Amino acid sequence: AEAAHWGAVASDFASARRGNVVPAQAFLAAVAAQEALKAASGLYTPVRQVLLWDCDELLHAARLHAATDGGGDDGDGDHPPGLLRALGPAACRALSSANILLIGAGAIGCEVLKNLAAVGACTAPGAALTVTDMDRIERSNLSRQLLFRDRDVGDLKSSAAARAVGAMNPRITVVPHDRRVGEGAGGADFWTDDRTDVAVTALDNVEARLYVDARCVEHGLGLVDAGTLGSRGNVQAVVPGCSESYGSSADPPEPAVPVCTLKHFPYETSHTVEWARDLFGGLFG
Repeated sequence: AEAAHWGAVASDFASARRGNVVPAQAFLAAVAAQEALKAASGLYTPVRQVLLWDCDELLHAARLHAATDGGGDDGDGDHPPGLLRALGPAACRALSSANILLIGAGAIGCEVLKNLAAVGACTAPGAALTVTDMDRIERSNLSRQLLFRDRDVGDLKSSAAARAVGAMNPRITVVPHDRRVGEGAGGADFWTDDRTDVAVTALDNVEARLYVDARCVEHGLGLVDAGTLGSRGNVQAVVPGCSESYGSSADPPEPAVPVCTLKHFPYETSHTVEWARDLFGGLFG
C-alpha cells in the first residue's frame, strides 16, 4: 500500500512538472538574482538556508486537470499551457473574467500588476483591472518599481503602470485612476455597480487598509492585502464568509512614517515634515 501511495505521488509529480505559476517563478528568480549579486559583489552575507515550499496540493490538482483538459499542452489561446496545467481551466477562466481593483501602484503594486498580466487576468470581454494611485513617479522610484522607466518620471503611476502592463499583455483591460481611497476622499463608485469582484491593496498605511477592508466587508468582496516594512513582509487573503477580515485583528502601531509616504503631493502634516527631514538628510547628511 505504501509503495502504491508513493508511486501515485511520483506519477502526480511527473504530471505536474509541466505546470508553472508565474508569481512563484518570479519569487524564485528574485531570490536567485539576489544571491548572484551577493556573490558577485561580496558586499552582503549569502543566505545559507534551505527553502522548503510545500505545495503538494498542486500535484493532485494537476492530475485532475490533465485528465479533464487533455493535458493542456497547447493552452487555450488565452492562458499559457503551464498555467492551465497548474490551476486548471476553471480557475484560469475566473481570473480572466474577474473585475479587480488594485489600490496603489508602488513597489508592491507593480509586482501585482506584472503577475496579473502574466496569468491572463482581466482579459475577458467586460472584465477590467482598475488601478488607482494619486502619486507621480519620482526618479527614486525607478530602483524598486519595475514597471517604470526614465521616460515615465513625472507621470502618474497609475497611467504609466497601465501602459507598461498593456505592453506586456495587450489583451488585458486596465483602467487607471488618480483618486485617493479613504474616508471623504471619493471613489465610492469603486464598490458599486459590480465594478469590483476582488480588491487588492498595495498601501503604505493601516488607516487606508482598514477603510478598504470595511468597504469589502460591506459589499461582500474578496480582499488581498500585502505590505512590507524593511525586510519583513505580510500577505493576507480575505474570503467573504470564510475567513476573518483585515480589521478583525489589530496591527501594532506604525513606529514612523514609511519612506513611500513621502508623497509628491503630501496630504498630511506628518508627510511634509518627513519629506523635509529626508531632503535635509540627503543634502547635508
